[in-house]
Amino acid sequence: MKQKSETTLRRDEFKRHKKEIDELFQRKLKALYELYPEFATTSAESTSVPESKGGYGVLSKLVKQAIDKHHEVFTLQDMHKWVSELDPVFGAGLRRQSIYNAISRLIRKQKLEKLSDGSGYKKK
Repeated sequence: MKQKSETTLRRDEFKRHKKEIDELFQRKLKALYELYPEFATTSAESTSVPESKGGYGVLSKLVKQAIDKHHEVFTLQDMHKWVSELDPVFGAGLRRQSIYNAISRLIRKQKLEKLSDGSGYKKK
């Protein structure tokens, strides 16, 4: 009988822990929905991980949505937070440079303006 490699053992251990965590999560989620039935979702929604609506042009659309939703002066940090609220999966892997590029395109199109004191941006 061959001895399992350390990597294989670690993978098996990982899978076991992941299964335990998934089962615990599902039990807790079920209990939560029993306490608050008005917030219950369909079974497909409650068991799946949220999917990003990612694709070409998504960041620009999310930035525009965030600007329309928050009519105020904002910084890159604010925009990152707002985009992450709109699409948590997409926002999790988002870099500030990407947001800056999307904002710069909106400035070039004269939809936004950069404040002269460098404190942020605002809608025109």
